[in-house]
Amino acid sequence: MLKFFRAIRKKLIEQDNIRKYLLYAIGEIMLVVIGILIALQVNNWNEERKKQMEEHHYMERLYLDVSDDIVMLRQRQELWSRQMQLGLAALAAKEMPTGDPERAWEIVRAFHHTSNSVPLHLRDATYIDMVSSGQLGLIADTDLRDFATLYYNSSWAVDLSSLIPEYRVAVRRIIPPDIHNYLSLMDCRVFEPPHRHILKDCTVPVTEIDLIALANTLISDDGLRGELVYAMSVMNTATSIVEGVILVAATKLHARINKALNGDCVPQKNTPPNVDAGVVI
Repeated sequence: MLKFFRAIRKKLIEQDNIRKYLLYAIGEIMLVVIGILIALQVNNWNEERKKQMEEHHYMERLYLDVSDDIVMLRQRQELWSRQMQLGLAALAAKEMPTGDPERAWEIVRAFHHTSNSVPLHLRDATYIDMVSSGQLGLIADTDLRDFATLYYNSSWAVDLSSLIPEYRVAVRRIIPPDIHNYLSLMDCRVFEPPHRHILKDCTVPVTEIDLIALANTLISDDGLRGELVYAMSVMNTATSIVEGVILVAATKLHARINKALNGDCVPQKNTPPNVDAGVVI
């Protein structure tokens, strides 16, 4: 190709045709300029396409994170509802006579199960990754970006269940370690990834501990009962916050991300979801 252009240039010079030579030179320059402009435009298209692909990738990850949040929040509500039922049963228990270990075990189990504490944390790994890497601006929809920032930076991400440690500590100072260990086994408590905690009505353990005396100790401890009332109040408040605020925000963010993905097929989780780190029982 270069030889071809050189041959034309040489022929024009030999013909001593300055006008045609200048026109030809200008034409060559214009071709070069046009080529550069096309190359720049192609490069811009490629960069824009790359940004769109990165945005889509992050949006898919955010979608899965918020989906996981919604599952976690609903399953946490189930746990708190179960614990509040057990707490009411424990508070309603009356001092027992001898001869009914089955009933005594129901009371002990209710007091203990209500003390289970499970952290409440939003799944924010993707958002943190975007912020730390300076990629948050990839989300072209500024309203969506602002809503995601509000969602992940609001105070509702605080571990609400950490507000009830006093009851948890108090009840476990009374219940012997052997009983606590039994109540922590799979027959009494099951954890189903990613977030479901099931408190089961497990059978009476084989033990030398006087369960009736233990149940009466729990029932007659006014300080413990006061801590239980407070713990249930916190769980009730947490349930209201989750239902009326966090789940509402998560559902709205979930819908907006889905809309931003333009109806594309949202990926399913192809790996086991992260289990709650630091589960406290």
